[in-house]
Amino acid sequence: ARTDYYKSGYDRGHHVPAGDFVYSQPLKDETFTYANVSPQLKQVNRYSWKYLESAIRKKVKRCNCDAYVITGTHFLADYKTVGSNKVGVPNQLYKIVFYPQQAKMYAFLMNNSTAKYSGDLKYYQVTVDELEALLELDFFEALEDDDENILESNLKKFKV
Repeated sequence: ARTDYYKSGYDRGHHVPAGDFVYSQPLKDETFTYANVSPQLKQVNRYSWKYLESAIRKKVKRCNCDAYVITGTHFLADYKTVGSNKVGVPNQLYKIVFYPQQAKMYAFLMNNSTAKYSGDLKYYQVTVDELEALLELDFFEALEDDDENILESNLKKFKV
């Protein structure tokens, strides 16, 4: 509930950003449901996470291509909670972006901490393989194994 976030120091950080749906008010409104948010420190939500979302959006506009974006949270054993409903505060946030027409895949992992945003996404970039190992998940199992292995193991610099 909204009261869980009040004076907690955390924003209701979107997983799917409202800015991705400026063309449709009903879809934009749906991004504000609690199923699409998690507690994010203000410094993360308003700077590094916001910049990452904006960079992905800019890249899609520039290449005029499809992008599949996976967003999620990672909780460690020592995670905190906020509010009377004990909303879990993730220790880390991640995004994976797959541009199939360009045959490129990028992954980002950010600590949900007070670390100051450096201004460069390279400090948050990891391979999809590294992220899958951390989370014990396989995100692109439907891809051909050879393609999946190449895409998920490369650490190409994300350029907008």
